[in-house]
Amino acid sequence: MKPDFPDAFCNLAHCLQIICDWTDYDNRMKKLVAIVDDQLQRKRLPSVHPHHSMLYPLTHATRIAIAAKHAQLCIEKVSGLHLCFFTFCLCFASWHSF
Repeated sequence: MKPDFPDAFCNLAHCLQIICDWTDYDNRMKKLVAIVDDQLQRKRLPSVHPHHSMLYPLTHATRIAIAAKHAQLCIEKVSGLHLCFFTFCLCFASWHSF
């Protein structure tokens, strides 16, 4: 077990917030903010999901940085698929009456 595993801590913090367990909330949020700041400073993927970041006392700049890191991960995953782009043909539009 890793007692200081950031992903597990952030997941626990999220779960506790969802079930409205406010025990030690202030300290938990301070630790969560410190974890996210450290991960962003080290240019790592934050343990907090962009949509969850709205639930925590983070700055707007931090929320944007979290979203940017997660977006970059998605771009990297999709670019590795080497899929061809779909070209929409207007001839299909005539098949459907709008």
